[in-house]
Amino acid sequence: MQKPVKRKAQDIINGHEEELKKPKLMISRTSSDSTTRTASSNLTVVSGNIGKKISVRRRPSIPAAPAPAPAPAPPVQNEPEVIIKEVYLEREPVDTANATTNTAVVTMRDAHTETTLSPLEQQLASALEAQRALTTELHTTKVAMDSQRRSMLNTILELKGTYRVFCRIRPFTPSLNAPAQVDPDPANPIYSWSDSAGLGLDTVHITRMHDGATGPKKVSHPYKVDFVFPPDSKQEDVFLEVEPLVHTALDGKNVCIFAYGATSSGKTHTMSGTAKEPGIIPRTVAAIFEFKERIKSAVGDEVDIEVACSQIYNEKVDDLLTGKNAQTRKDRIDLTWVTIDSAEAITATLGTAAKNRATAATKENQDSSRSHAITQIRFTRSSVDPESGEKTKMFGGTLNLVDLAGSESAEQAKPTKEQPGQRSRQGNANESKNINLSLTNLKIVLNDLAQKSRKLKAGEKVTETRRAVGTRNSKLTMQLADALAGGRVLMIVNICPNPESLTLSRNRNALALASGTVSGM
Repeated sequence: MQKPVKRKAQDIINGHEEELKKPKLMISRTSSDSTTRTASSNLTVVSGNIGKKISVRRRPSIPAAPAPAPAPAPPVQNEPEVIIKEVYLEREPVDTANATTNTAVVTMRDAHTETTLSPLEQQLASALEAQRALTTELHTTKVAMDSQRRSMLNTILELKGTYRVFCRIRPFTPSLNAPAQVDPDPANPIYSWSDSAGLGLDTVHITRMHDGATGPKKVSHPYKVDFVFPPDSKQEDVFLEVEPLVHTALDGKNVCIFAYGATSSGKTHTMSGTAKEPGIIPRTVAAIFEFKERIKSAVGDEVDIEVACSQIYNEKVDDLLTGKNAQTRKDRIDLTWVTIDSAEAITATLGTAAKNRATAATKENQDSSRSHAITQIRFTRSSVDPESGEKTKMFGGTLNLVDLAGSESAEQAKPTKEQPGQRSRQGNANESKNINLSLTNLKIVLNDLAQKSRKLKAGEKVTETRRAVGTRNSKLTMQLADALAGGRVLMIVNICPNPESLTLSRNRNALALASGTVSGM
């Protein structure tokens, strides 16, 4: 009974051996020795166990020794990290070599650039230095030319006279008292004038009928002036003669321009004009800012502009920019001065002053002004350092534009009683008294200026004084004292050609005040 059992066990052993011989149980050559040894040990154990099992029935089994524990497998490293580390280790010497190469290239390039640009930089520096020298030379030339221009203008105005009188005859218009009146007979003109074309004094003749011992006869009264503007003269014609005085004020001189005449003679039209026909003041504003830009462009100088506006009414000075009374000191009047930086700003300032100006309606002219209106424009010219921008004051001047009140008697100026709110007759009498008082003092000062002007034209020496004679006698002459002492003065007498006897009388008075002090007489 043992033969079958033994054969069966042998078959099992043979079967296992056949299985071990099959390719699927073969250990790869690439496997580690420890793996091979482990597999062989396992096979031996299996074979031994089988043999021992078979021999159990033959003899007692002896326990086999325990198999040794397999060695721990080495830790598996992260393959991408290893590769990246190796790449960086390989790049480090390459980066070092590249940095060294770049440094060498930059050094060589800088050396080459320095070698190449050094002559170019020297040429550029020389060119810039030459340009600066040329600019300085041109600037010096322009400054010298501007100085020569100022000197020539001053000489021309001195030759013409430091005090001059113009006469402007307004076009004929029917008066309020005689609206149906026609234009005077051209064959027998009441007003006539001679024209010297600027080569000498002009003469204005006023012809009137005079009752003599033998009956009525014509009497002509001549008045000498420096220039006559006939009725057809335009606003630009007047300003063409006035503009040199504006320029001399910008050049540092004190200038005073008066508009004088009876009520309705055209003073305000001459000074202010209208939007379509601007007068001296708006044209002066335009000329000032044009000059300011031209000087800055030519020589780099800057012109600072300030404006003050006032009126003198009944020997009281009103500040038209504040609407308050101005403080009067011993020899000066304190006013508010506003800094102006554009033509629009000065126009707005003058508009404010015009609104604050006191006017009084009179029987003859509802728009007649009963006060002296004074617009003062002060200039300060400074040179500017081109590098630091620091300003250095060179000189300053003031332009005074004066619209004088009409000179008329208290009788003529009385308001209509039927109109409420008007001043009393006594109030108007005081007005006229103060107006005539200030004009009388002005005439005294102008006479003194005319004498000095005649002496200068004759080549005689004239003692310069800080103030003209009699300037403290009225608020008008006090406020204009700086311009009246050694400055340039222009009187524009406006006359109305209407033939009424009252108009004739006023025109004669106005011409007598001005022409009696004409510089050429």
